[in-house]
Amino acid sequence: MILVLANRADEGAAALVDRWQYVGARIVLPEMLSAWGFSYRAGGKESARAMVDCDVDESCIRGVLVRMHAALPSDVTYVRASDRSYVATEMTAFLLAWLSALSCPVLGRPTSTSLAGPMLRPEQWLHVAGKAGVPVRPVRRSSRQSNQEKPIVTEVVTVVENECIGARSEALADRALAVARAANARLVTTYFEGPLDNPVFVHADTWVDLDDPDIEGAVLSILCGQQAREKEMVP
Repeated sequence: MILVLANRADEGAAALVDRWQYVGARIVLPEMLSAWGFSYRAGGKESARAMVDCDVDESCIRGVLVRMHAALPSDVTYVRASDRSYVATEMTAFLLAWLSALSCPVLGRPTSTSLAGPMLRPEQWLHVAGKAGVPVRPVRRSSRQSNQEKPIVTEVVTVVENECIGARSEALADRALAVARAANARLVTTYFEGPLDNPVFVHADTWVDLDDPDIEGAVLSILCGQQAREKEMVP
C-alpha cells in the first residue's frame, strides 16, 4: 500500500491516487485523525491503523508521499471556527512524529519547517547551495519595487532521491544533487540559469510537478520499487 498525505483541497493528490490504484494507493487527509477511537503511541502500531480507517497494519505500508506542508484550518471545518488553528497545529505535530518514525520510504521526509521537507526562504536556499559549493545568483532586496531583480530561470531539474530529472548536462545534475543533499531534501525541484557546463543556482522548491510522467514514475519507483514502474509502462 502506498499512502499519499495531502490537504483536502489538493485535487492533484486525489488524481494521483486514482492513477496509482493498481499499486493500492490511498489518500490520507488530516480529518482522518479525528476518527473515533484514534490514539497514538510512539513506537506502536495504532497510529497507522487509524490513518487508514483502522483496517491496515503499519507493516503493510510500502511508502508514503507527503504532499502537504502542514494541516490547515481549512482541513478541519467540522471543528468550531475558534479552535481550527489549534486543532490543525496539533495534527501537524502528530504527523511530524508519525512520519519521522516510519521505516518505509517517505517522500519528502518531514523537517521542523514542513511535513514535505525543508521549506526555506529564497535567501536560505542560496545559503544552503553556497555552502555546498554550488555557484549561486546573488539576491538584492530593495524597498523600491521597481528595483527588484527577477531571476531568469533557464534550467529546471527535479531531484527524486538520487535521480535527476530534466538535467541536460552532468554539471546540472551534480549541482542539483549537491543542493538537495545539503538541504536534506529527497524530493525537490531546483532552478538554474546560465550555460549548461556552468549553471548558477537560482532557487529550489519542494513542491514538485507530479503531472510530469518522468517525475511521477521516479517517485513511484522509490515508494514501491522498480517493478511497479515497469508495470506502469506496459501498454
